[in-house]
Amino acid sequence: MKKPSRKNVLTFSLLMLGVGSTLAAFLVPYFNFIKENKQIQNRPEEQILFSPIKEELDENENKLITIRFQYPQVEGRILTFDGSLVWSETYSEEYESPSWGKNLNPKEFVSFHIEDKLQIVSFTIYKPFGRTLLFTMRGRQERDYYGTYKLDCDRVFVSEGSAHFESSLLKDGNGIVIKIDPPIYTIGSRGKRKEPKIEIGNIHYLPSASYPTWETLFRDEDRANKAYTYLEEILSSLGEKKFYKSQYDSIIEDESATFYSRYLQAYKEKGGLLVTLNYNDDEIDQMRLSFDVNLSDIIYLKIIGEDHCF
Repeated sequence: MKKPSRKNVLTFSLLMLGVGSTLAAFLVPYFNFIKENKQIQNRPEEQILFSPIKEELDENENKLITIRFQYPQVEGRILTFDGSLVWSETYSEEYESPSWGKNLNPKEFVSFHIEDKLQIVSFTIYKPFGRTLLFTMRGRQERDYYGTYKLDCDRVFVSEGSAHFESSLLKDGNGIVIKIDPPIYTIGSRGKRKEPKIEIGNIHYLPSASYPTWETLFRDEDRANKAYTYLEEILSSLGEKKFYKSQYDSIIEDESATFYSRYLQAYKEKGGLLVTLNYNDDEIDQMRLSFDVNLSDIIYLKIIGEDHCF
């Protein structure tokens, strides 16, 4: 077999060296790219840390909030940052409503100023807002440097509210009517509203000259107790339960005609059921109960010449 000449061997070696150099020139940047990409993916993003400094009011009574921010130094350079304000997307029961701020520009409520050298951010709040604001800051050169700070507006209590009876007249098919003026708070994104405690306080009979006790309005004490229990349930429900004359008449049975006329007489004499209304455990209103009953529609029963409607 003929041996390859030295010239051919040299040519082949030079060819392989050229291919190797070309391949190396391609693979080295490729592997460096893979290595750098892997480092970027595995590198945790560096957060900017915020801490509050002070809160105060300016000459226009606008609230001023100043916070400090810190970040890992980059070769001794002072970084510059951009900021933005957006409404939080997370809904909380403390917000005014789930859709609050949907079409409102945060800049109408809050402005900010970043001082890169001093590493502070100043916020000016022009008016109360009803949803958490998110202030996001990110480095202009080092985009990995970013952080988010939450701005909330505390509700302020303005008025405790009130409640009162709208009418003392108990009508067939209706409950008692109570007018409620709820507590007033300023708008805010933080601070739950306190729901007022409203309840019927005392229900007791005011004596009259003709009928000194509740029982004297009836001939039967048991019926008197049942009638009182029925009315107490109606009144204590704050309007949820309705008064039905037919139900009440079925309780007092044949005394229905005499009861209404006797009660009217007691009412004229400044007697009757006195009902008090409590608001946050304090008595706030009272009324003497009356019935919307047309006495002319009541049949007067006469037994052996005795009129049973007194």
